Amino acid sequence: MSGTIAVTPVRDGEGNLTHAVVPWPAFVALLERAGIPLPDFAVPTDEDLFAEALADGDEESFPLAVGERLVDGESPVKVFREHRGLTQAQLAAAAGTSAAYISQIERGDRNAGRGLLARIATALAVDLDHFTG
Repeated sequence: MSGTIAVTPVRDGEGNLTHAVVPWPAFVALLERAGIPLPDFAVPTDEDLFAEALADGDEESFPLAVGERLVDGESPVKVFREHRGLTQAQLAAAAGTSAAYISQIERGDRNAGRGLLARIATALAVDLDHFTG
């Protein structure tokens, strides 16, 4: 690495220099010259971010794919059930109803009462608001 490196200074709101932006090849060369291994700049996935949110105790964080399915109009019961890795029979047992009824709710053939929705929400560990709007 010889010659001049194009450096772009970054200043905070008070005009103090806080960072320097350098071209990637110059950055790599600087690290090599200093004997520093190149960091892993892997971009976290939605699943990584979800796992991190759960580890932080944020129970109402969901991967982007869950939100996209809900926005697309899929049944919230089905989306959250599949997200939790449950079968219709497992959810039905946990919520005190039948798998056939869960199937009908997911297809939109039947509406669940507030009591059943509350039990489904509890079984899926999500807020009831996700089902009642």
